[in-house]
Amino acid sequence: MKFNSKQILTVLTILTLNFQFSTTNAESIGSIVQNQAPAPVTIPQIEADSVILIETQSGRVVYEKNADMILPPASTTKTLTCIIGLEQLLPNEMVVISEDAAYTEDTTFPWNPGDQVQAQKLVLGTMLVSDNGGAVAIAEKVGGNVSNFARIM
Repeated sequence: MKFNSKQILTVLTILTLNFQFSTTNAESIGSIVQNQAPAPVTIPQIEADSVILIETQSGRVVYEKNADMILPPASTTKTLTCIIGLEQLLPNEMVVISEDAAYTEDTTFPWNPGDQVQAQKLVLGTMLVSDNGGAVAIAEKVGGNVSNFARIM
């Protein structure tokens, strides 16, 4: 079974959003459930250099901080690699970890060349810890090698 776009977007949204709820926020939610006036909401401190939050139906910018700042793409390529992996690979399909994937810079998983990992676990692990080796393994499985995969992207 392959994942559809809505499932992919849902997973990526959950993985990429990092909300920090304070005790005040939890109290606000609790008071709403009990039909009481909500306690004041504390807005979390945003530490990112640049942020934009857009309401999708209206296109209204809900929040922005240095939204026009030019920055390197960070993990955007890894995110796109995982999306393509979810589209092209079956969840239980086995991916063989190559020597390149196992020894790629900033690989946090203790994989060895020849290890086999289910595609769904590889994608999830790659997204959760931003693992470069996982992205290489996905690219190699889908494209045959990283260069061919880059053309697919």
